[in-house]
Amino acid sequence: MKVQTYTLNDTAHVTAYILDSQISYGVHRKRPAIIICPGGGYLTLATKEGEAVATSFLSQGYHCFVLRYSTYHLERVTSLEETPIINPKARYPQPILELMQTMLLLHEHAQEWHLDDDNIFVTGFSAGGHLAASLGVHWDNPDFHQILEQDFEPEDLKPKGLVLAYPLLEGHGGDYIAKNTPKEHLIAHQLADMSDFFFQTQEPSQVQKEAVSILPFINEKTPPTFLWITGEDQIVDPRACLVYAMKMQELGLDCECHLFNNGPHGLARADKVYAKSSTEVNPPVGVWIEMALTWLDGQMEKNHEY
Repeated sequence: MKVQTYTLNDTAHVTAYILDSQISYGVHRKRPAIIICPGGGYLTLATKEGEAVATSFLSQGYHCFVLRYSTYHLERVTSLEETPIINPKARYPQPILELMQTMLLLHEHAQEWHLDDDNIFVTGFSAGGHLAASLGVHWDNPDFHQILEQDFEPEDLKPKGLVLAYPLLEGHGGDYIAKNTPKEHLIAHQLADMSDFFFQTQEPSQVQKEAVSILPFINEKTPPTFLWITGEDQIVDPRACLVYAMKMQELGLDCECHLFNNGPHGLARADKVYAKSSTEVNPPVGVWIEMALTWLDGQMEKNHEY
């Protein structure tokens, strides 16, 4: 396996985990790929939602690409006593543009990496789920294409499918956090920065909130989606995932949705390997990875023979 970092700009890069194409002596195979978008409220990046997730997919034959996109805080803030260093260049929609650049990077190197660029998936967690879903509904949006200033075919930006874990799907999430998130959670005190990241104002209009939401933009071109969340999530509204699934169903699009009963926000793999406390170990939720892999196989089998 080859591990290499590709710089997108001063505050964003992609870590590529490229598997050997030789699966048996003298036998080579193009491999599917998955881009991984960690969460962190667009303020920072969650460690356990990056390489930790990649290991699960690498073992199943996927080239993996962890996108460490630009975040509004240049350094991680761990307490209320710390004053964050702001990165104004990271404001919305910058991370979406960086994810689009990552898609183009994979297509550019597909032959070199023995990458099956008909099967490029994107997974995201929390805010990273919002990022992945944003690509899903805006991949053909000419407004984003103009900002990219690159020559490409719009179809190259469309993922084969999305895997969304406890994704933010409504506005910037501030309304739900303000009502449901306990004050001991740092994110409950960072709503001003999240609002500034998205809107550059502390009093966004309903129109502004809808513009960054995912649900209003789901359409017949939205990629097939696998998504999951827990009913006890206090940071992202679980009901939004159900609405997403319903909208996909109404359009006749592939969507598999799992609402697990118990568990907090941010479980990632939900196993002891990457858990910092026992509350992050949740075997009933941890089965999502196996479920997602089965779903991914089904998506690839629709037009690809292995």
